[in-house]
Amino acid sequence: MVLYATKFKDLKWPLVVTYSIFLIVCICYATITPKWSNPQYGLNVLAGIGQSGPLTLILALVQFAAPHAYIATASGFALSARAIGGAFGSAVLNAIVTNSPLRLSPK
Repeated sequence: MVLYATKFKDLKWPLVVTYSIFLIVCICYATITPKWSNPQYGLNVLAGIGQSGPLTLILALVQFAAPHAYIATASGFALSARAIGGAFGSAVLNAIVTNSPLRLSPK
């Protein structure tokens, strides 16, 4: 998707495609059954493709959309928001995998 965006100078459609792929993967993971032992590898590959677009292209999109005086601030905000979202996502995933509720403070 990044090669397409570079060649055709288009950020919108690669983002739409990769977000759609990731949405399909999320729906598949929500409906997964124990019989899907081998298709999980394919779902992981599709999840990687679905995450690659937003991870690489959102920063370029933010930098193109920001005024010149605020490019560094906008880039820092975009990267910080992505990191905070990843931290919350990791906590939720850990709670799901360990089948325990989220705890804000240790016992």
